[in-house]
Amino acid sequence: MEVAIKEAHSKDAKEEMLEEAKSMIKVSKHDHIVNFQAVCVENDSVYLLLEFCSLGPIKNFLQLHREEMILKLENNDFKELIQWCAQLADGMVFLASKNIIHVVSLIL
Repeated sequence: MEVAIKEAHSKDAKEEMLEEAKSMIKVSKHDHIVNFQAVCVENDSVYLLLEFCSLGPIKNFLQLHREEMILKLENNDFKELIQWCAQLADGMVFLASKNIIHVVSLIL
């Protein structure tokens, strides 16, 4: 399995990442969220091992495909957009059912 490694070195970043790990440990696997694999604390660093997403972070994906999505909306080509939105909503509903609020800041 390919994993992505998220690391923190500063005190504030380490504490934030450990809180994130605590939340992620409570969540079981789900097809529409990035799944937690492990946490490692070594020396002065904290590492989160997460499921690798080949398309990258959602914010980057949206920024990269912004024009394509606008064209789909203008051309009334909603099928792919609706499927994508349904998957996103499914993941958010799942997190909410676990009392986890996930905030994504999107400035496109």
